[in-house]
This record gives sequence, structure tokens and C-alpha cells, in this order.
Amino acid sequence: MQFMSIRFEKLICLAAIFHFAAFASMSFGQDFLREPRPLAPGVLKVVPAELDVRDTYTLPMELPDLAAENYLGNFVSASQTLFGQTQNVILFRDAWQIEFATTGLRQVKLRFARPDGSTLDRHYWYMVYRIRDMGKSLSYKDVAAEGAIEYIKKELEIDLAKTDRSIGPQKFLSRFTLEGWAQNLEGVHELKTWNDIYSPEVTKQIQRLEDPNVKLYNQQEMSELKIPLSENEASPGIWSVAIWEDVDPSINFVSVFVNGLTNAWRIDPDSRDAKSISEIKQLKKTLQMNFWRPGDSVLQERDMVQYGIPLVDGSNEQIEICRRYRLPGPVLNIYYKTEEMEEYAFMAGVDGEVSLEDFQSPLVAELDAMKIPAVIAEALAARSVVLADSVALSAEVPGNWWKFDAGTPNGTASFKIRMEPQFWEKKGEGIRFIGTLENFWIYR
Repeated sequence: MQFMSIRFEKLICLAAIFHFAAFASMSFGQDFLREPRPLAPGVLKVVPAELDVRDTYTLPMELPDLAAENYLGNFVSASQTLFGQTQNVILFRDAWQIEFATTGLRQVKLRFARPDGSTLDRHYWYMVYRIRDMGKSLSYKDVAAEGAIEYIKKELEIDLAKTDRSIGPQKFLSRFTLEGWAQNLEGVHELKTWNDIYSPEVTKQIQRLEDPNVKLYNQQEMSELKIPLSENEASPGIWSVAIWEDVDPSINFVSVFVNGLTNAWRIDPDSRDAKSISEIKQLKKTLQMNFWRPGDSVLQERDMVQYGIPLVDGSNEQIEICRRYRLPGPVLNIYYKTEEMEEYAFMAGVDGEVSLEDFQSPLVAELDAMKIPAVIAEALAARSVVLADSVALSAEVPGNWWKFDAGTPNGTASFKIRMEPQFWEKKGEGIRFIGTLENFWIYR
């Protein structure tokens, strides 16, 4: 009897174990029992880190918030006085950037239970994304110049964040902004903006919908996480989701702007002459991702939001696409070469101010008239380039390429100005888009 009792107790224990296993399988689904679902090739859109050395220093500028009297010393040159040393100061800084990847922009209708037992359906837009710190950075170290210990120069170091973790991002303080054009009651399209929301419950439901085996951190959790260094391409990264609610169902041309992926910034050209730090406006490096969809309110969750911009043949439609996505136009890039240099090097660039009405630029008109536009003169002056009262400007290719000579701190140099496209250029009566324009970096 005792033997039978022991066997019976064992059977009860085994039954309890199997029951708990079945309960765990039902309760938790496949959250912790299976590997994440593999993504098909091309589903995950990866935006690699792209650092620009121009994000690591300011243009020569007057040091703000420091009032120095301009005087000529008896034993020092004007450049060695306090005033002289604060007039053309270059401020260096470290820059880092993390990798961003997304499965796209989607819509979903979720159902929530009310306290009275009824249900409420809400419609959301969302973007599941992954971030990884691959150690991409640009930084500087002070190096004593050979033969002059007192003179300090800056030496650029690449990806130092892989070993020096104080340089890279510590946390991902994100901000996702969704913009789109919606038609009002008068039939006119207006630009509307929505910021991402914090909703742990919606995050959980989207996780169950997308892949229960992948943890999706909500907005607050992401801001508290310390981003680890990803050693290789197999690193899983950190997954999260950006959520928007109450989005107008009539929007069609859509852009998502992502901030927080990098600490890179530039000074707004309009505030470059500011006398106080409080007057200086920073333009943050921002990722712009473009999408499009047919704008309607019927079964929105079934509408597929396409990645990129729509390709159209009509010239008027192409112009409208440029406006809707605010695609930056051609730029005037300035290159220089001294006698010691074999090839031209980039010095500065300014907006070409090309009008979408007639594709004309007032700056190009001035250059073809053998005049240096004021905005180009200011860009050259910021780099200590001295322009003579009468510059011998020549149009190598009118409307496209110009040359001239000017003085620099290291002697006379040869300069050329070229009109170069960024994302589109005029072709015949229409526009030729450059690249897919799915995503690019802007400063705003």
C-alpha cells in the first residue's frame, strides 16, 4: 500500500508538471519558448551611420560672450592680442552616430476593454525599429607639433568610441515626428505634424502582433537603457517602436523625422554672427525617412504604406513631389587648390537657391555676370579667404562652373565654384530624382 501511495503521488506530481507546462504555453504563448522570427531579405531597412567631418568643428567665428577691446600692442601683433585671438576661433567637438533600422511604417487598429465591459477600437500608426551602437565616431586629440612644443594642433581620430566608451552615446533619447499632407474641407492640402506618444499598453499589443519573441521597449524604457557596443553584424541590437495616434486618415505624402541618433549639429548660418551664445541657433542632424500612401479613411489598417517617394512622369507632379517632401535643391560647392596640392579640395557649400517655379537661381545669374554673390563671399571670408575688390571671375561652363584666384593665409590659391545636385536636378521640362530618396540626413 505504501508503494502504491508513493507511485500515486508521483503521478500527481507529473500531472501537475505537465499541466503547468501547458498553462505556461497558453499563458505566455511563444514569448520565451522560441527564437525570434527571421526576417525575409529586404524587410529590415538599415540606415548605416554616416559621419561628416564638418560636424566636428565650427567655422571660424568670433567667440561669443567675450567682449574684447580692439587695440594694437607695442610688442605683439594684432592677431596675438585678446581681441585678435577671439575673432577667428574654431571650436572642436566629438561626434558619434548610431545605426538605425526599421521594418517600415504601418497602421493598426487595436481593441481595448473598458471598465463597463464594452470595448473601444483605436487606430494607430507605428514604426518598429532597431538601434545599434557600432562605435562610429569622429574625435580629436591634442598633439604637439614637431619642433614647437607650445603649439597645439588637432588630430582626427576615427571610431575611437569602440575603445573609449565616454565618447559614444550613453542613452537613446529619441524623438520621432510624423509629417504628412492632409486635405482640408476646402480641398486644399495642408502640412500636419504628430509627435510620437508614450503608451506601454499599445507597445505590448504591437509586440504580440509583430513578434512575441522580440522585446519591444517603450519610449520611457528606451530612455533609461544604456546602449551596449555591438561587436559585429550579428549583434541583435535594441528593439523599440514609435507610435502615433489620431493621425489624419487623408494624409498621403509622409515623412518621419528621427532625432537622437547622433549628437552632430551645425550652427544656423543666420546666427553665425551672434554676439551671445543664447543667440546662436543649432541645427541638429536629423534622419528623414519618406513614405507614401493613398489618402483615405476606409480600412486604413489594410493600406500598405510604401517606403520612398512615388515616381511620377509628369513634370508638374515631379515639382509637387519636391515640395511635399521638401527635397533640398542643388548647391554651390566651393573648392580650392594651392601650388602644393595636386587636386582641388572641398572648402564650403551654400544653397543654390534654385526656384521650383522656373529652375532659375539668382546666385547663378550673378556668377554668370562675373560677380561673387554675397553669400559666397561670406562663406569664403569665414575661412579667411581674402577677395580683391575686383575678382577675375571666369565662367568655364556658364550656369555650372566658375573659376577665380584669391588670397589665403597660406598664399594665393585657385578656386572653383560648381553647381551640383543633391537629390534632384532639372532634366528637360521635368526633374530627375537622384537615388531612391528613401532616407537622407538633414539639419533642422
